[in-house]
Amino acid sequence: MTKSYKVAYERHRRRPQEPNYIGDLNDLVDFSNPSSDPRIIPHNHDRYQCRYQGPTFGITTHPGFVYIPQALSKRMQTDIAYKALTDFCNAPHRTNIDLVPKKENEIDNQETVSMSMWNLWKKDQRLLRKKQWARTEKEGCESESVCTARYYKSFDKLSWATAGYHYDWTTRSYNENMKSPMPPIMSALGSLFAELDPSLSPTPPPQGQRQGHDQDSSNENEFTASASIVNYYSIKSNMGGHRDDLELDRTKPVVSISLGLPAVFLLGGKSKEEEPVIGILVRPGDVMLLAGGSRLCFHGMARVIPKEVVLPRPSLEEYMTVDSDVDGDGDDGVHYKSQMGSWNDECMKMNEASTSGIQPILLSELITPEIDVDAVAEFLSEHRININLRQVLPNGMDRIPFKNNTISARS
Repeated sequence: MTKSYKVAYERHRRRPQEPNYIGDLNDLVDFSNPSSDPRIIPHNHDRYQCRYQGPTFGITTHPGFVYIPQALSKRMQTDIAYKALTDFCNAPHRTNIDLVPKKENEIDNQETVSMSMWNLWKKDQRLLRKKQWARTEKEGCESESVCTARYYKSFDKLSWATAGYHYDWTTRSYNENMKSPMPPIMSALGSLFAELDPSLSPTPPPQGQRQGHDQDSSNENEFTASASIVNYYSIKSNMGGHRDDLELDRTKPVVSISLGLPAVFLLGGKSKEEEPVIGILVRPGDVMLLAGGSRLCFHGMARVIPKEVVLPRPSLEEYMTVDSDVDGDGDDGVHYKSQMGSWNDECMKMNEASTSGIQPILLSELITPEIDVDAVAEFLSEHRININLRQVLPNGMDRIPFKNNTISARS
């Protein structure tokens, strides 16, 4: 039997310099140009019950799948990426680097702020720019060397980081004793976007009665992120097809946030043989939900798209406006009217609407220092960051209920 997912994955991961390359961007589902693709359908959620009010879409072949194009402004993307580069990838959270012992010739920099991965990467970029300038000016620069290769922890090695329950790829398990606190920003974003999952929407109130987040309501359908995987991709990276099927509560969606370079995302069926397998153009600032019937579908990331590739311009004119630097990112241009603008405004809204399960957000902890804004933009111009959020346990359960404290594929 033909494995449809494998065929699609092999096709879409080819790059222009490789044999049998197919220029496939026009074949991808592009939710920023919904009128051009009959597979895209408007996602009709109960807007008065959702804090996010922007355009959302589904896809005819995968019921329950929700796509939110350009949900995050550039400044919001910068702030989230900054946390991913300075917080989510450091203790007490876990990374792939932690699984490999330090070599004798490597400098242990895991607990030194001045030698953090982020500060080392910025130093590297300064040295590279200095070398480029020296070559242009035909001056020597042999005394300088790239610094990160000598250190135990660096972005050259970083592939993933886990927060909350730490997913173990080797044993495919979650363990009660292997977890770290969920960052408040992750909890807030997970709660916010999970409201767009139709299967979690409570029964609408009687006509004329408005149901607000400040009123008493059952938390049966409330999404609380308790595990996160942050993937750090270079231009050469990809991720094979897999299912997120280890959580005890599979009625809650997987919330996926994309930052940095665009990518080709593949969405298949419940098995690798099932068709169709859809290729989706994922842009920075987009958010998607694997929910409902798509919750247990195979999916993966076939290819990162380099910055040199010119993508089709978004065509959601009815949701767009030309303004003057509305989100404080230094860019005058096109923005979505309902796009999440900046933490200053959005965090206050989240705090006001916060439920008991979500920690209040401290604004001072979520704003990227101005001295780092350009550096974050530079990193994102060469990399892709994906943050996905899951709820591991059913509501009302506060720990893994098995004797060995572990959820595994055999549980």
